[in-house]
Amino acid sequence: MKKHFILLVFGLIFYALKAQQNVYSAKHLRVNFAFSPIYEGYATGSGYVYGVGWEQKISRNGRLRIHPFIRWGEYATLFITDIPDFYFRSTELGLTFHYDLIKISSVSLVTSAGIGGLYERGMGDRHPHLYADLFGLLHSGVSLRWDRLKKPWAYELTLLRLSWGTDYFIQPVPFEFSIIYKFRKRD
Repeated sequence: MKKHFILLVFGLIFYALKAQQNVYSAKHLRVNFAFSPIYEGYATGSGYVYGVGWEQKISRNGRLRIHPFIRWGEYATLFITDIPDFYFRSTELGLTFHYDLIKISSVSLVTSAGIGGLYERGMGDRHPHLYADLFGLLHSGVSLRWDRLKKPWAYELTLLRLSWGTDYFIQPVPFEFSIIYKFRKRD
């Protein structure tokens, strides 16, 4: 009986020490991948977008977060046959606020809003030679987030993100997947 009690005490101490090691800071690294159709008033296409950013909790309960980021993508009229061919690349700098609207256990429904600037360059029917455009953007979105408190990884699936801006720029993003790495808190 005494051996079982000692094993139980050591087991509880080991569990408590391990739980203390899994305390994470409010700072996170966020990497994302998206498939995106794009509509600019004069051009329609689709492409892949990649991004990296920093995520910081700004409320005590962690439901409100700020996320500065950089995204880059490549677009073309691939598989679209009723419009002239064009190709372009984009680079975007932005700032987004995320808020956990509904949170049940480790899953939450996240709403997002933000601003950004998009630099686009390429060539196509409207621009037979190389061109470059700059757009100011507004973002909004809805996502599902899976964030287990004692694990260093969180995942977010964006169900819909909509960006709109100057010169009739509209970019709906029906699929975006983000992986978030949480840094350990230093003592």
